[in-house]
Amino acid sequence: VRMNSEWGWSWVMALYEMELTTGYTATTYEPDMDVTRAEVAAFLGRLMKDLGLEMLGTATQFIDVPATHWAAQDILMLRDYGIVMGRDDDRFYPLDPVTRAEMTKMIQQTFRTLQNYGAWEAWWDVNWNIIPSGEIFADVPEGMWYTKYIEESYADGLVDGRFTLDEDKFFAPDDFVTRQEMAKFLVRAIQVDSDTIGFWPSLAAEK
Repeated sequence: VRMNSEWGWSWVMALYEMELTTGYTATTYEPDMDVTRAEVAAFLGRLMKDLGLEMLGTATQFIDVPATHWAAQDILMLRDYGIVMGRDDDRFYPLDPVTRAEMTKMIQQTFRTLQNYGAWEAWWDVNWNIIPSGEIFADVPEGMWYTKYIEESYADGLVDGRFTLDEDKFFAPDDFVTRQEMAKFLVRAIQVDSDTIGFWPSLAAEK
């Protein structure tokens, strides 16, 4: 996988070693490309199946995800376990780019589900320990649907935020997630940073 010294090298290569990605093409990963909701569902659904979870058979498919859609079964699996609810009118919008807020919720819900079903043991505390305050990130106010997921993820060591300005931290909840950011979201939930950086040193140009 050629990434030309991208910051996400360690996370992408860790994802590759976990056999959760084979790249965008046979030789590229496209780290700066936005990732769609269907693509995230496919990564998470694949992980759940690899860890032994099976379809519960209690959910119906979203009306905008035909049976022939390449990620239909992964999307249905996430709905089956209550990880995704769709946006409105029973639609999933599989082609839409996933936002950072949506990604944070999907990560939290997926890995808590894996822990609850005994398929995986978290390195981080999967209990809800945070009362959402709106005081951690300047652009994540109290009362938004995503505040508890973002603030809990920050407390759990799963997210850092996107940038700091005048000592205020910003998460950019409505920004789209790139493929290398997705790799970091996933790998960070699976293992501690030292395991990732130690095995794949940061910013290794090409391997």
